[in-house]
Amino acid sequence: MVKPATVAILLASALPSLTAAKKCTNGLIYCGYNLLRKGDYAEEMKAELARVGETVDWKHVYSSSFVCGAGGDGWIRFVNYCENGCHDGGAGHSDYC
Repeated sequence: MVKPATVAILLASALPSLTAAKKCTNGLIYCGYNLLRKGDYAEEMKAELARVGETVDWKHVYSSSFVCGAGGDGWIRFVNYCENGCHDGGAGHSDYC
């Protein structure tokens, strides 16, 4: 039988790799909806929208673009709100308005 402490250690050692897999790629610009697919960025996107004086609602979260890595590894910063929608640039490429 496996001891609970062993299970806890195994889970804890797996968490950093799971977290790293969810980070955005530094230098790329992401539509909000793609950041939500990438990881748990909802609260950070809302905070960014508020910081720059944009409307904080789900439309703005989904349709705004954010650059990854500004301010630190995996951090995001608001770029702009895409009035006519934000478009997926494809794997390894920045998204765009």
